[in-house]
Amino acid sequence: MVQSQESLLELFNLLDLRNQQLGWERYDWRDLDSHALLLPQGATFGRRTLRYVVRGTDLLAPAVVHRLLRVRKTIVPTAFYHVGMAHLLWERLTGEKPVGRDPLEEACSEAFAARLDAAHLCWDHPYSAHASSWKQNNETESPSSCLHHTTRLGELFLRAGASRRRQDWTDAGISAANALMTYHNWTTHDDGSVTVSYYPFTRDETINTATDAAMMLSLIPQAVREPHVQRRIDGVIRTVLSEQQGDGSWYYCTSRHYERTSDRKFIDNHHTAQVLQALGKIAATGTLEAHVAEDVRASIARGLQFYLDRFYDSSGRGSYFPTARSRPAHIVGYTEGIAAVYWAFRCGAIRDACGTRQYAEKVSAMMANAIKMVDRRTGDVACTRVLGRCYHIQSLRWGSGPLMEAIVYTLLLRKEIAIGS
Repeated sequence: MVQSQESLLELFNLLDLRNQQLGWERYDWRDLDSHALLLPQGATFGRRTLRYVVRGTDLLAPAVVHRLLRVRKTIVPTAFYHVGMAHLLWERLTGEKPVGRDPLEEACSEAFAARLDAAHLCWDHPYSAHASSWKQNNETESPSSCLHHTTRLGELFLRAGASRRRQDWTDAGISAANALMTYHNWTTHDDGSVTVSYYPFTRDETINTATDAAMMLSLIPQAVREPHVQRRIDGVIRTVLSEQQGDGSWYYCTSRHYERTSDRKFIDNHHTAQVLQALGKIAATGTLEAHVAEDVRASIARGLQFYLDRFYDSSGRGSYFPTARSRPAHIVGYTEGIAAVYWAFRCGAIRDACGTRQYAEKVSAMMANAIKMVDRRTGDVACTRVLGRCYHIQSLRWGSGPLMEAIVYTLLLRKEIAIGS
C-alpha cells in the first residue's frame, strides 16, 4: 500500500505533463449546475424530469453530456492555487528551483491576469449557481469576490513571495488580504467571535472559508500587519473553536447561521479537512498567543481523530459523509485530507512518534485510493467515483491539480518524519 518515492515522483511528472498539454481551461465538477437546463427557475414537472435525466446521463457519460450541452470550458481560479502550491512545495521538497520552464511563475502570472477589475486583488467564482440561495440582496458596489478563491490565491502569492523573495508577489498577497478586509462582511459577535461572508453580498457564516481567511491574514508579514488584522484572526479562531462539536467535528456553517436560515446542517469530508488544514497552517505561523495556539493544536488533534475515523475505513477508502459509506469521497476529499494531516504534524498537533507513524501510514492508504482515480494512459484524474465508475472530465481544479499537491505533501511528510525521528 505504501507507494515508493520513485512511483510518486513519476506520477507527479505524468500529471504535470498532462496539464501542460490540456492548458488551464477545463470542464469542472460543478459546471453543469449553472447550465440553463439545471437551474432551479421554472421548477415544473417537465423541467424537474429533464434535470434528472441530464444528471443521470452525466454520471454515466460526463464528457459526452458536456459536449452535447455545449458546456464551455472555463478556468476556476483555485486551479492556479493547486498547481502553484504543488510546485512551490516541490521546491521545498527538493531544495531546487526550476531551470527553464517555471511552473510557479506561470501559475502566479495566470492567476494575476485572471483577477477581477477591482482596487484590491480578488477572484470570482465562475459558476452563477454557486451559493445561489444566499445571493438575495446584491446592494453592494463591491466586486463579486469569492472568499474561497481569494483566500487561497492570496495564500499562494504570500507563500511564493516569501520563498522566492519576490516583493511583487508578496504585494499581490497583501492586496488580496485587503480585498477580504474591504469587500466582505465581517461580523464581531458579543462573545468576541468573528465571522466573514463568502461573498460581499451574502450574510452567511461558513466555517471553512472563514478559517481559510484567518489563515491567509496570518501570513501577512508581521512588519506590515496592523493590529485590527490580528483581532480578526483571533476572533475567527474563537468562532472555530466554539463551533467544534463534542465529537471533534464541524458543521459547514455556524450555529447562528442555521438558527436564522432554513439551511440543512451537514458535515462532509473536504470541508472538514479544509478547516483542519487552515488551523494547522495558522498554528504553524506562530502568530497566536501561546495558550491560544495550544487550544488550536488540541482542537486539531480531536478534529483529526474524528476525520480519519469517520470518513475513512481501515484501507484508507474515503466517504463523502461520515454516516454514508456508500457515497465515495471526491478526489479533493483525499487531497485536502492529506494536506490536513501534514499541517497537523507540522504545527505540533501530532506529537508522539508512534502516532506520527500511524498517521503517515494512513496518508499512504489515502493516497493509494486517490491514485485509483488516475487514468495512467492519459494522466487524467477523475473527480470522484459514481456507481463504481470514475467520473472523468479532465478537471484541473477538481482533479489533477489537488492530486499533484497531495503527492508532494505525502513526500514531505515522510521526509520530515524521518528527519525528526
